[in-house]
Amino acid sequence: MTVAMILASFAGCLGGETVPVEDIVEAIDDTIDNGTTNATDGGTTNTTDGGDVTVGIIVLFDSTGVAEALSAQISNCDQCYLAWDKDGMLMGNLATVNLTNLSAGNHTYTLTVIDNAGTSHSASTVISIPSANHIPTINLVMTTDGYSGDAISWVIESHDADGDTLALSIDYGDGESDSSANYGSHSWTSVGNYTITVTAEDGNGGVATFTHLLTIVEEPEP
Repeated sequence: MTVAMILASFAGCLGGETVPVEDIVEAIDDTIDNGTTNATDGGTTNTTDGGDVTVGIIVLFDSTGVAEALSAQISNCDQCYLAWDKDGMLMGNLATVNLTNLSAGNHTYTLTVIDNAGTSHSASTVISIPSANHIPTINLVMTTDGYSGDAISWVIESHDADGDTLALSIDYGDGESDSSANYGSHSWTSVGNYTITVTAEDGNGGVATFTHLLTIVEEPEP
């Protein structure tokens, strides 16, 4: 994912110091999944009100609707210290957090703000990164030659590492095809060479094909 650097400014709210971990009080009310949603760019999520100080997280999206950055939203706080942590690890007092190089899975980002009275205010969000899709594998088991008019059996062997349900199809090379079955039989009425093609699709953009050459001849006289 190509991530654009998006800057946010906060009047009087950066303070200039990193909040020590021991000063951060976790007050996570709820979480949301922003990894695959098509929300409006700059939408505010998970705002918690701690008296006069309001803390929120703005999730910024790219043109495809994928979350690419988080930005702090703080109001009614003239002298505040802020800190982010990701999955429990302190990141520092950043105005904007870019969502780069995240591993697959759920990642919890928490924004904690300490006001000048020493009161902690927090908000959090969860970014979900899907696992990379794996292309399925496919193979066709059948003879390489046969007689015209005879039914020839075939079996499709397929596998998907992600556990996706595969849509299977077979093109017999004679203008006919079949789908949704992993085994069957077919008769070729004319002699010649036929290229048989089988295809597996996982529904997530992964497509695998395999070709097999079949030669059909006339059955010899008894």
